[in-house]
Amino acid sequence: MSVDKNKNLDELFVLHELQADESEKLAIEPYSYWQSVMREFFKKKTVIVSLIIISLLVLGAIFVPIFHTGNLDKLMLDQKFLTPNATNWFGTDDIGRDIFLRTFKGLQISLVVALSAAVINTFVGIIVGTIWGYFRQLDIIMIEVYNFVVNIPMMLQMFVLIFVLKGLGVGSIPSLIIGMTITGWVGTARFIRNRIIVFNNREYNIASRTLGSGPRRIITYNLMPQILTVVITSVSLALPGYVGTELALAYFGIGLKATDISLGKVITLAYQHWVRFPHVLFFPVSVLTLFTVTMYLIGLALSDAIDPKTHR
Repeated sequence: MSVDKNKNLDELFVLHELQADESEKLAIEPYSYWQSVMREFFKKKTVIVSLIIISLLVLGAIFVPIFHTGNLDKLMLDQKFLTPNATNWFGTDDIGRDIFLRTFKGLQISLVVALSAAVINTFVGIIVGTIWGYFRQLDIIMIEVYNFVVNIPMMLQMFVLIFVLKGLGVGSIPSLIIGMTITGWVGTARFIRNRIIVFNNREYNIASRTLGSGPRRIITYNLMPQILTVVITSVSLALPGYVGTELALAYFGIGLKATDISLGKVITLAYQHWVRFPHVLFFPVSVLTLFTVTMYLIGLALSDAIDPKTHR
């Protein structure tokens, strides 16, 4: 198409004034990683239901032992094996104790133990695993430590540690937490170590080292943010496991002292009476099942949500 050379530029082009406000606008919504994570996480109905159930269980564990006036540990044989009623919502056990109150009191202590163990193991595992993965010279020591720990059954380790700690006069709850954490961080450390090795060999870290960045700066600003999502998922998935561990220890009569109540102890004591009186076992097991399943679903959904590949 030919253009008449005699025409002025004003006739060939239409000039528009610059609009500063319009020039700053984007045609699409800016991408925010954490907004996308929350959007992916909360769009699942199972997550909403699970969060409601977990919230109710946690609130029950906090407030039921404070405000409920039922019989927690007194011997009341005239009230034994009552079925659920308006006063005793879950019924009573073999010596007349209120199962509803004991279940949520036990859940409170079990959650304290499980949350403490999960946080300590994750924190120590991240620190050790990050240093281990960055300084490969530590393999000669840490791999031997890892092999030694994983080749001894975890339950046997906890049995020995808890007995030793109790013999030294350590309280039952601290003994239980220490027994779960003294070697419990090793698996997390190994996992974090492998992730750090992968991230450490990426181009931006090679460039950082080339430009003179030291190990502390690379670990703090380049590597730690990469494993943040792994940490969140690890804690959420570890909690049901530690509650289950406490239940197993209670079954073998190890862990908490006789005067302490945990969900594991409530279930263990109810086990011998459940055939004739199913309610003594049904309600505590139902609470444990709800907590375990919902925490697993939340951890699974969170794991999917923090994966950038699932974002649209």
